[in-house]
Amino acid sequence: VISIRPMTPEEQVEHKRTVDSLRREAYAEAMKTLRTNVMFSGPGIQSVALTSYAAAEGKSTISFQLAASMAQAGKKVVLLEADLRKGVLASRLKVRGGVKGLSHYLTGLMPMDELLYETDVNGFFIVFSGPKVFNASELLSSKRFTDLLAKLDDMQKNVEFIAERSPQIIAEYRQKLSDKVHELLA
Repeated sequence: VISIRPMTPEEQVEHKRTVDSLRREAYAEAMKTLRTNVMFSGPGIQSVALTSYAAAEGKSTISFQLAASMAQAGKKVVLLEADLRKGVLASRLKVRGGVKGLSHYLTGLMPMDELLYETDVNGFFIVFSGPKVFNASELLSSKRFTDLLAKLDDMQKNVEFIAERSPQIIAEYRQKLSDKVHELLA
């Protein structure tokens, strides 16, 4: 290389747009691939829990995008934010007001019919985690949580798929969680 011509400000803006667009397209394609793999991973797969072994590995982002992708494919989907200690979806989605969620329901402070938040994606609903609790393991292994999953399967909205955004995995919780869902993605 003999010399390099610097980009003009207009070229820099266009270059950034192109790179950002390619990143978004690659990410969207990765979510479609994940959706397809989940849909064809076995007959009768209706619920998937996404978890990891460490914090900040993308559980919230991937579970949200997978659920949205399933809804865009025509499924009725509920994203259940089951991390009762570090729920982040309501703040990331900039939901205003006092968001009630799973912790309210599991402690008996609200009925199930107030639990679902509708998104702007047709057929996509979210159950936010609600306020932080310190007995999350007990609440998630309770009969009330098991009953909630059964109700979601039977509810009038005809839920076809449940994506669960779970806390980072620990040995005690792994067994409890895998008993309640069809697939566990870590």
